[in-house]
Amino acid sequence: MKKWLFPSLMAASLTTKAQRVIYPPPVFPGGDEALAKYLKTQLRYPKMAADSGITSPVFVVFIIDKTGRVQHVETSGA
Repeated sequence: MKKWLFPSLMAASLTTKAQRVIYPPPVFPGGDEALAKYLKTQLRYPKMAADSGITSPVFVVFIIDKTGRVQHVETSGA
């Protein structure tokens, strides 16, 4: 069985209001490791929070349309 680098991605994909769940699920080009590397270069942690030692998980829910574009992005704290 595949071990997910981001297990919450799979869990969220099964609980959203998307019209259907595709199996097997789409894979980021290069796999989970490439996704982790991409996210590290794209995400920005607020300086004030980093300086103050503030941490909190943030959940991101989105839909990938038929063309591969990300749609309906929503974020929320833990």
